[in-house]
Amino acid sequence: MSLKTIPIAEATATQIAQFAREVVGIPGIGPTKGKEMIVAMIRQAGYEKDEIEIQEKPTTSEVGSPIKAMQALGGGRGGILDQNSKTDKRVKIVIAVQDTPGGADPVDLSVNGVAMRIPRGVECLIPYRYFEVLQNAKQDIAEVDGNGVIIGWRSAHTYPFNVHGIFAADHAEPAKVA
Repeated sequence: MSLKTIPIAEATATQIAQFAREVVGIPGIGPTKGKEMIVAMIRQAGYEKDEIEIQEKPTTSEVGSPIKAMQALGGGRGGILDQNSKTDKRVKIVIAVQDTPGGADPVDLSVNGVAMRIPRGVECLIPYRYFEVLQNAKQDIAEVDGNGVIIGWRSAHTYPFNVHGIFAADHAEPAKVA
């Protein structure tokens, strides 16, 4: 990934919020605050320039395929095509960008010591065994009443995602799911 300098006026609220968190050091700020409010906050923190640096993330159209996009982001040993995954079913997913610190960063998964980095917000085709890791990555969330008292707990995916299809290892036709 490379850095690109853009005028603040042309940046999106998401880009400015990420810059505010990662460069200026304002914790927990997200795009829902609105572009004007985020700009005011980075100005108040002492940032005076009219430009920000953002990370350019490869898209499918720039690199040709979701697999190449993952490889460009440094996914595993050669991306998803390591020798242990050639017979795995494939799952087409999109991991949601979240409104939390690090919520736009790629997700790192590992199976038997083989790591894969999956970008958020980009449709990607991954081996089923990495999908299982993603599916099992959960955290407990406190349920609170109107007074802020914890009344229970629920389990939620650590990295929310959408499944766009499950395919046979050769990608030629959808796999049969039992």
